[in-house]
Amino acid sequence: MSNASVKVGCFDTVFYGFTEIKDVTDIDSLPFYGGGGTDFNIAVNAFTNRVENKIIFTDGLSTMPSTSMDIIWVVFGNQKINPPGGRVIYIDSDDLNNLYNYISFETKGKIR
Repeated sequence: MSNASVKVGCFDTVFYGFTEIKDVTDIDSLPFYGGGGTDFNIAVNAFTNRVENKIIFTDGLSTMPSTSMDIIWVVFGNQKINPPGGRVIYIDSDDLNNLYNYISFETKGKIR
């Protein structure tokens, strides 16, 4: 993380601003805002074209934005989406279970 600039933002029908992640400990204290009524236009409009990598994590339960933008859409669950730009990665329940099992796998006293 020392060579990267990572910012994370939350949205629903409002964009709640970006929080900069400087090291791994910032991830544990990351505040999450929102709670439904998703509007992808809000998220897409929060990005600038200067940003090289744009990622939206979602359950996919909203209408797609009107603006085409090169975004990586990570969809948790079984909802299929067709955004006007970018690439979609689907994470189903089996993938999530495998991820949780990997994260909680303990080796040599350290959690990976």
